[in-house]
Amino acid sequence: MQSPPNSFLALASWFHQDILYEYPSLDAAASGYIAHLDAAGSAELNAYLGELVASDAGDDELRSLWSDSGAEWNVAPIRPFFERVRAQLGSGAT
Repeated sequence: MQSPPNSFLALASWFHQDILYEYPSLDAAASGYIAHLDAAGSAELNAYLGELVASDAGDDELRSLWSDSGAEWNVAPIRPFFERVRAQLGSGAT
């Protein structure tokens, strides 16, 4: 697994301890982050999340990557969350 790109690191750090005071759900928070991405950032994040989802990494490994990248919220299950973020990126929900 390659090192996380800046777009993923920024997504993870977006999920700070108070995120649910700002958004009604984690999916809404992801949408809020996506709204700040330019086309290159969206493409970079979509590609990286695609690699993670398709990888044989287990949920524990993916959660560790998420946490080590700056997230303060433990999203579980993590793989479906990444898939939902990818769906938002693919739908042009920016």
